Amino acid sequence: MIQKQLNRLWVRFSLAIAAIIFVANVIPAASLLLSQPRETYNEMVDYVVYIDEQSSLGLTANQVDAIARELALDVRSEFRFDAQFLTVTTLIVGLFAGVLLGRGLSSPIEKLANATKAVGARDLTHRVKVEGPQEIQELAQNFNQMTEELERSEYSRRNMLADVSHELLTPLTVLQANLIAILDGVYELNTEEIGGLYEQNKHLIKLVQDLRLLSQAETGNLPFELIELNLSDLTHEVSTFFEQAASEKNITIAHQLDSQLPLVKGDINRLRQVIHNIMGNALRHTPEDGEIKLKTTASDNEIQLSISNSGEGIDPKLLPFLFDRYIRATDSKRSDSGGIGLGLAICKAIIEAHNGRIEAKNSDNQSGAQFIVTLPISNRT
Repeated sequence: MIQKQLNRLWVRFSLAIAAIIFVANVIPAASLLLSQPRETYNEMVDYVVYIDEQSSLGLTANQVDAIARELALDVRSEFRFDAQFLTVTTLIVGLFAGVLLGRGLSSPIEKLANATKAVGARDLTHRVKVEGPQEIQELAQNFNQMTEELERSEYSRRNMLADVSHELLTPLTVLQANLIAILDGVYELNTEEIGGLYEQNKHLIKLVQDLRLLSQAETGNLPFELIELNLSDLTHEVSTFFEQAASEKNITIAHQLDSQLPLVKGDINRLRQVIHNIMGNALRHTPEDGEIKLKTTASDNEIQLSISNSGEGIDPKLLPFLFDRYIRATDSKRSDSGGIGLGLAICKAIIEAHNGRIEAKNSDNQSGAQFIVTLPISNRT
């Protein structure tokens, strides 16, 4: 079907080129000479009179008129032949040029069409050669970029299925084994066993909630209740939840939070979730007797929140992908690693939905990690 449409395209293109050349060359010439026979006749009369005067032939007026008419007819007849020849030549040249140009245009389009079929058949490795006119080259570049994104998405999807299947299967297996043991009388249905089953169930619910939340955030369907809030006060509030755990590891939480900074507009529960997630990561990766620093600053109509720790830092190879789905640190297989690597991806989606930015980097002295959240200042006008 596509091949037939392309053939029709270049045929029409060829005819259009031929028509343009014909209109530009043949019609003006024919109109100029054929539509003005009186001028041709007058010119021939002048020519015969001139010859008569030069040769002293003594032609009468009737003779001059007859000779001029014959010459005019001969000239017009010659032009008809020349015009016909020019018409045929123009059509041939136009069609030939149209075929070449049409083929040159339809060939890359045909390749793009075939590439689209290949992608439709799930061959995401297919790429097209960038060639042809500038517009076709841009189309080919956009197509290749699209297929690269699709290939990366498919790779992430497959990894997601593997990771999620593993993470969901583990608590489900434990639940099933414990329930079977209880039914068989191996375990007593006491508070301790019920507590273990409850924890596995909480883990399952958390995984499902994270997946749902990330999906809503990335598709722009996450509901927000926007209010004006003080980011410094919210950060201080969240940090109090970690004071006990930090105290047990003798970790200091240092505050440099300016409560006089301008307000930002956001969903307080979602932003609280972001800060809580980053603080939780900082606490997990800060060694005993370490320090977590919280700092807020304002610049260029933006508020920045910095959360840094004195831990081991982030693997430089991991930094460019830290906010991707299912990315975790090298020690993330520990039971306290915090899930399947959705937390930072959720943070990124929430902050970007607030028209903000989030980034991570290692401290200048390479002795810890720093997370920076940037949000626009609320415009109360």
